Amino acid sequence: MVFWNGQRVLLIVAHPDDESIGAGILLQRSTDVQVVFCSSGAPNRFSIWRRFGTPWHYARIRECEARTALKMIHHETFTFLRFQDGKLYRFLPEIYRRVANVLNSWKPDLILTHAFEGGHEDHDVCSFLGHCLARHSGLPVWEMPLYHLDPATGALVYQTFPNELAQAKFLTPTSRELEMKQKMFDAYRSQHAVLNRFDVSREVFRPQIQYDYFRPAIPVMPRIAVSGLPAERLVIAFQSFLLEGAGGHKIQRL
Repeated sequence: MVFWNGQRVLLIVAHPDDESIGAGILLQRSTDVQVVFCSSGAPNRFSIWRRFGTPWHYARIRECEARTALKMIHHETFTFLRFQDGKLYRFLPEIYRRVANVLNSWKPDLILTHAFEGGHEDHDVCSFLGHCLARHSGLPVWEMPLYHLDPATGALVYQTFPNELAQAKFLTPTSRELEMKQKMFDAYRSQHAVLNRFDVSREVFRPQIQYDYFRPAIPVMPRIAVSGLPAERLVIAFQSFLLEGAGGHKIQRL
């Protein structure tokens, strides 16, 4: 199945710019997409937001950049949930409820979100959300990689799945699509140094594989995510969410 042909897509991402990195070409080919940004993009780390004055100003800048990037390709259907960057796991029930409400009103044909790859805890939370939403809606979920740690070297690996590549579908962009995606990257002026690490021409997707969310995404690595969060803390949040029945928010079957 070529999932972007005529499909209504709910794209769930952690941060403003994840949509452009992971699916900037796909978005140019899809006319019926709603993007949900789960976090504000402003972590509570002074070293990151200090040149912007306050975390609030930094978050507003990132949101404006996202609006600009999406409007460049004529996408103006998006939702900003504005939960704290790096802390999505603390708000799982509320995030789930709000994304489920978007799903019920938008009525997509499929969900696209992050891979569960141990690169950033917020990405992994979005992967888990996609899994839970699919359980209650019956919708297919596709996933995209951004980055993860190489178990052998500890180095960051960008835009490739850490396992099971057989089902992966790579997009081949046109020169026009590449030019437009670069303009989307350029719209994120506050993220220039980060975006320079990614290959603008590379986008890869696959049906979400069956993960064990009760174990760290890359268990052979030291149990710390790239951002410094102990991986076990995510596991505990996922377990609590499911065991307490927080994933039971009513979702209309489509």
